[in-house]
Amino acid sequence: MKTPMQQMLELLEELLDSKPTRADQTRFETAIAKAKDLIEEEKEMIMGAYWEGGQWVPCHYSSCEKYYNETFNTTDKEK
Repeated sequence: MKTPMQQMLELLEELLDSKPTRADQTRFETAIAKAKDLIEEEKEMIMGAYWEGGQWVPCHYSSCEKYYNETFNTTDKEK
């Protein structure tokens, strides 16, 4: 499963690979860099929601990261 930002990053990288004009290439590179930053923010939000949702169940914060990595960290799974 991919998060919305992971899907956006994939699309931007595909567009960059489609041989855009130089001006568009610069725009795609800028958007890709921003998307990578936003993926980290998105990860923190997902882990926070997982943590908040599990407050009634004993849970260690490392299990939140484990949940994210098992569910959304597709880079390792695709290789």
